[in-house]
Amino acid sequence: MSRRTNLDIAVPPDEALGEIAYPDEAALAQEMADAITAFVRERDGAGPYRRDVHPKAHGAVHATLTVADDLPPAWRTDVFRPRANYAAWVRFSNSSPKPRSDQRLDARGMAVKVLGPKGPRLRSDPEFPTACDFIAINYPRFFIADPRDYLTFIRRGLSTHWWERLAAPLALGVKGAAIATAAAGQPLLPLHRTQFWSTVPYAWGIGPARRAVKYTFRPVSPLDELPLGGGEHALRDALQEVLAYEPIVFELAVQARSGEAQPVEDPTVLWDEADAPFVPVARLTLEPQEFSTAERDALAERLAFNPWHCSAEHRPLGAINRLRLAVYAQMAALRASGR
Repeated sequence: MSRRTNLDIAVPPDEALGEIAYPDEAALAQEMADAITAFVRERDGAGPYRRDVHPKAHGAVHATLTVADDLPPAWRTDVFRPRANYAAWVRFSNSSPKPRSDQRLDARGMAVKVLGPKGPRLRSDPEFPTACDFIAINYPRFFIADPRDYLTFIRRGLSTHWWERLAAPLALGVKGAAIATAAAGQPLLPLHRTQFWSTVPYAWGIGPARRAVKYTFRPVSPLDELPLGGGEHALRDALQEVLAYEPIVFELAVQARSGEAQPVEDPTVLWDEADAPFVPVARLTLEPQEFSTAERDALAERLAFNPWHCSAEHRPLGAINRLRLAVYAQMAALRASGR
């Protein structure tokens, strides 16, 4: 009998939206999940177990997602309806597997848990069953497309042997290594002035209007450009300083795939905005609040994000997202068991 994997519950690739099944991807996803689990167990000992990447949170911030009043019919989904308002939680983070100073070069993450309308989800968040999660980083391209190369990169990067860690970038190739270096080397900006991208594609809608999209959260608040401090928690400190007295607003915009120039299975390719312009669909407002508390820090650690926390109208696309189904599910289970 073959080994059951976490990907057994995944929907098959959607060829109409440009997906292509990768050979043995379910087995590769399980191997990746097992490798990451072993790394986290070794890193964190007896627990509690933290995320394999993005373990350092800058805060869990309450927010409201407001859909545009004049949202065109072609962009409407079960979640995105004109004038709809949803509560949301936003978790900002550093990417490094080991928490370190914000002054170090690193990619920054923004994970948004929108508490959407009731309805079936491809995978439900036990604590927030209506959640639709949006996960983004501060760079528009992902650094790898091939699942087997991704597994090699993960194994080398998480190895206890320095020579294997040193060889990890070789699995990315020249293009992938350049993207990874650029993503980690972005200028250190306050989070409220940082743009975040999905990097990988998702479905949007149902029926004739269904399409493949990528999305971005771009800051629109007319905020003072307060300088960052030099401390190891500079991003958190600056975010709290702003939210102490005024809201922060991000615009959620999506770009639709128009053809083969925007591949679904290769997230290393940037979708040219000239061919696939971004269309604003909603605004995410972070209300003034005090989030630098022990209670909020515990929430930031407890929140479980997964791109498969969504309805069928917003299902993740591409092999990288299909790998995530196994990895995110197994990591969430590990973290829950170690608390």
